[in-house]
Amino acid sequence: MAICTLVAACQSTASEPVATTEEDAALAQEAAARYGYDVATASDSPVFALVPEYKDPRDTYARALLARECMRGVMDVPVVPPSANSGQQAIDPRTGQRTFTEALVSVWGYEIPTEPLPTSSVATVPVTPAIQQQMEECGQSNNDRLGLPPQRPLNAIEDAGWAARESDPAVQAAAEAWRECMDPAGVIDLPADPFDMPTGSVQGTGGVPTDRQREVAVMDVGCREQADYDGAVLRARAQAELVAIGRDLEGFDAAREQYRVYGEGIDQVIEQFG
Repeated sequence: MAICTLVAACQSTASEPVATTEEDAALAQEAAARYGYDVATASDSPVFALVPEYKDPRDTYARALLARECMRGVMDVPVVPPSANSGQQAIDPRTGQRTFTEALVSVWGYEIPTEPLPTSSVATVPVTPAIQQQMEECGQSNNDRLGLPPQRPLNAIEDAGWAARESDPAVQAAAEAWRECMDPAGVIDLPADPFDMPTGSVQGTGGVPTDRQREVAVMDVGCREQADYDGAVLRARAQAELVAIGRDLEGFDAAREQYRVYGEGIDQVIEQFG
């Protein structure tokens, strides 16, 4: 399947899962040593930590800048730098993971607002066939200038990490510890995995959090920390990603270099039009 819009690169989203075996521990260790990745001090999984240009929201921002120039006089393309509201984003723009802290959930419960990235939107105007054609031409012009990021091999590595989360014994043990910690909350439909929260019994009404939901959400945050659930997930993902990287070090190095060059193009656009 391919995705192509005015301010987003057109590329395949297909990827293949990477299986792991017992012998892969050596591959993971080699990859970690090669790139200096230490999961004990890392805040992101290897694919994000080692390739800072991967899923960088500045990509969308640069394409929006080019689209604004290309569509000037035809329609307004709103452009907001990713840093403008980074402190208020409930979803990490790179990883897509929800920000889940006691400070947020004590106010919002599980109804934390998830604003779309403003750089991906286009002003609402009647789209005539001529405007549609211009938008398509501008999208292609973006790709002609910036090229396409080598995202597919890194998608496969990231997918391998998420697949490992589902079967990792340490993650399952942390989930069980989380359930025990959450037992006093009395959630009648408490799931086996924190990823499945919130369940129906603690949903808000029309997106408005209830006192009960906030109470449960605050306990949820504390129990995840007590069980080190997020840490277990990161370690499982990191191990699987390092295995995938270790299986094709040359391919990973090539993707990193391609992303570095791609990032330079993004920098040039932002410097010129930002």
